[in-house]
Amino acid sequence: MGWFGFEKFYTRPGAGVYRNAPQKKSTPRRFFEIFGRKFTRLVQANLLYILLSLPVLTGGLAEAGLTFITRSAARGKFAYPAHDFFRTVRRTWKQALPAGLITLLVNAVLGFNVYFYAGQIFFPVNGAAPVSTWLLLGVTLLGMLIFSFMNYYVSLMIITFDLTLKQIYKNAVLFAFFNFKQNFLIFLSLLGTVAVAVMPMLFVDIRIWLIVLGLLYILIYPSYRSLLIQITVFPFIKKTMIDPYYKDHPDADRKGMRALGLEDTDPDAVFSDRPEQEGGDKP
Repeated sequence: MGWFGFEKFYTRPGAGVYRNAPQKKSTPRRFFEIFGRKFTRLVQANLLYILLSLPVLTGGLAEAGLTFITRSAARGKFAYPAHDFFRTVRRTWKQALPAGLITLLVNAVLGFNVYFYAGQIFFPVNGAAPVSTWLLLGVTLLGMLIFSFMNYYVSLMIITFDLTLKQIYKNAVLFAFFNFKQNFLIFLSLLGTVAVAVMPMLFVDIRIWLIVLGLLYILIYPSYRSLLIQITVFPFIKKTMIDPYYKDHPDADRKGMRALGLEDTDPDAVFSDRPEQEGGDKP
């Protein structure tokens, strides 16, 4: 498959979708329809994410579990919030754990640099900060942005493809630039969401609203963020990794592709792995 290193899918059978269901919808419309329809399951997955993230060092495991649930929702697949969340964690921990530690370390270093350079600029001790300090602050902020873009893809590749961690980060760097427009739209959407959530602080007691914001984060925000990312970036992943692989390997087993809801299994169904009817995996 070339430099993307794609070999096979890791996924799980789910509820499936039907041929007569409307397929061509705008990304924002699809997002809010799925968000509303899957709201309860997203809240359940969010609570699991928060609990598993509490030790801090296990953030990568929590991200992998949550990504599976939101990827399934974005693809119209059924997923059991608790069972599939922890099943994904057990299956991917060897990559998800170090990926989380890398994210923690890089964000800590970049965050300290922003604090250090911003302090020199806005609270100077010996006169105005030199131009080099402004440049270093700008480079650091750009690095934070690109690293955020990379993380849109890391967990998705961990749970979906049989790749090494080196291949995952190599691809993530490429995708951060190749899909820059979509990545930036995700960033602006999340930034706008945060701005709207914070705005009521101007009109109500800050202490009360901080409690409200804390509850919103605990109940839904990570799932909201993850679902938005999956709906937006999965078409790019399909175009750059999945489709080229099957073009180069026409005789390859397409079970993984069908399990992601990407191929008809017969003329009358988009795909047919419905566990309730066909005895698929159950908790």
